[in-house]
Amino acid sequence: MRRVSIPDLALAETALFAEGSTTCPELTARAAFQEALHGRASILDLRTGSERAREGELPAYLSTGGVEGHRRLIALAGRDGLDLGLPQIVGGFAGWRAAGMPVAAS
Repeated sequence: MRRVSIPDLALAETALFAEGSTTCPELTARAAFQEALHGRASILDLRTGSERAREGELPAYLSTGGVEGHRRLIALAGRDGLDLGLPQIVGGFAGWRAAGMPVAAS
Protein backbone atom coordinates (compact mmCIF):
# COMPACT_ATOMS: atom_id res chain seq x y z
CA MET A 1 0.00 0.00 0.00
CA ARG A 2 1.36 3.42 -0.98
CA ARG A 3 1.04 6.22 1.55
CA VAL A 4 -0.02 9.59 0.19
CA SER A 5 0.67 12.76 2.13
CA ILE A 6 -1.85 15.55 2.57
CA PRO A 7 0.09 17.94 0.26
CA ASP A 8 0.06 15.23 -2.45
CA LEU A 9 -3.72 14.94 -2.15
CA ALA A 10 -4.18 18.71 -2.29
CA LEU A 11 -2.02 18.93 -5.41
CA ALA A 12 -3.89 16.04 -7.03
CA GLU A 13 -7.24 17.68 -6.31
CA THR A 14 -6.03 21.02 -7.63
CA ALA A 15 -4.73 19.32 -10.78
CA LEU A 16 -8.07 17.55 -11.15
CA PHE A 17 -9.93 20.84 -11.10
CA ALA A 18 -7.40 22.44 -13.45
CA GLU A 19 -8.09 19.71 -16.02
CA GLY A 20 -11.80 20.49 -15.91
CA SER A 21 -12.99 17.28 -14.26
CA THR A 22 -16.41 17.39 -12.65
CA THR A 23 -16.22 13.95 -11.01
CA CYS A 24 -14.42 14.84 -7.76
CA PRO A 25 -16.92 14.07 -4.99
CA GLU A 26 -14.85 15.46 -2.09
CA LEU A 27 -12.01 17.91 -1.50
CA THR A 28 -9.92 18.47 1.58
CA ALA A 29 -10.46 21.80 3.28
CA ARG A 30 -6.95 22.88 2.23
CA ALA A 31 -7.57 22.05 -1.45
CA ALA A 32 -10.93 23.86 -1.42
CA PHE A 33 -9.30 26.88 0.22
CA GLN A 34 -6.55 26.96 -2.44
CA GLU A 35 -9.10 26.68 -5.26
CA ALA A 36 -11.14 29.58 -3.85
CA LEU A 37 -8.12 31.68 -2.91
CA HIS A 38 -6.71 31.48 -6.44
CA GLY A 39 -10.05 32.27 -8.08
CA ARG A 40 -10.66 28.82 -9.55
CA ALA A 41 -13.73 28.07 -7.40
CA SER A 42 -16.24 29.58 -5.02
CA ILE A 43 -17.35 27.84 -1.86
CA LEU A 44 -21.11 27.62 -1.53
CA ASP A 45 -22.05 27.42 2.16
CA LEU A 46 -25.14 25.21 2.33
CA ARG A 47 -25.43 25.22 6.15
CA THR A 48 -28.54 26.60 7.78
CA GLY A 49 -28.55 30.10 9.27
CA SER A 50 -28.52 28.65 12.77
CA GLU A 51 -25.50 26.47 11.93
CA ARG A 52 -23.62 29.51 10.58
CA ALA A 53 -24.56 31.58 13.64
CA ARG A 54 -23.39 28.84 16.00
CA GLU A 55 -20.24 27.66 14.15
CA GLY A 56 -19.03 30.75 12.29
CA GLU A 57 -18.99 31.99 8.73
CA LEU A 58 -16.71 31.53 5.78
CA PRO A 59 -14.82 34.70 4.89
CA ALA A 60 -16.69 36.50 2.09
CA TYR A 61 -13.68 36.49 -0.24
CA LEU A 62 -13.94 32.67 -0.51
CA SER A 63 -17.59 32.51 -1.45
CA THR A 64 -18.13 35.41 -3.82
CA GLY A 65 -18.21 35.01 -7.59
CA GLY A 66 -15.39 36.19 -9.78
CA VAL A 67 -15.45 39.27 -12.00
CA GLU A 68 -14.14 37.33 -15.00
CA GLY A 69 -17.00 34.85 -15.24
CA HIS A 70 -18.17 31.61 -13.78
CA ARG A 71 -16.04 29.53 -11.45
CA ARG A 72 -16.52 26.02 -10.10
CA LEU A 73 -18.59 25.63 -6.98
CA ILE A 74 -17.54 23.57 -3.98
CA ALA A 75 -20.21 22.73 -1.40
CA LEU A 76 -19.78 23.20 2.33
CA ALA A 77 -22.64 20.92 3.33
CA GLY A 78 -24.57 21.31 6.56
CA ARG A 79 -25.85 18.67 8.93
CA ASP A 80 -28.84 17.98 6.68
CA GLY A 81 -26.50 16.63 3.98
CA LEU A 82 -27.74 18.91 1.20
CA ASP A 83 -24.93 19.13 -1.37
CA LEU A 84 -26.68 19.91 -4.69
CA GLY A 85 -24.47 17.31 -6.38
CA LEU A 86 -21.38 19.51 -6.00
CA PRO A 87 -17.94 18.41 -4.82
CA GLN A 88 -17.94 18.65 -1.02
CA ILE A 89 -15.41 19.64 1.59
CA VAL A 90 -14.44 16.58 3.63
CA GLY A 91 -15.83 16.90 7.17
CA GLY A 92 -17.97 19.94 6.38
CA PHE A 93 -17.37 23.02 8.51
CA ALA A 94 -15.86 20.96 11.35
CA GLY A 95 -13.29 19.66 8.87
CA TRP A 96 -12.69 23.20 7.63
CA ARG A 97 -12.08 24.51 11.14
CA ALA A 98 -9.97 21.48 12.16
CA ALA A 99 -7.71 22.08 9.15
CA GLY A 100 -7.03 25.64 10.40
CA MET A 101 -8.81 27.34 7.50
CA PRO A 102 -10.04 30.92 8.01
CA VAL A 103 -13.33 31.54 9.81
CA ALA A 104 -15.15 34.88 10.08
CA ALA A 105 -17.20 35.80 13.12
CA SER A 106 -20.92 35.38 12.54
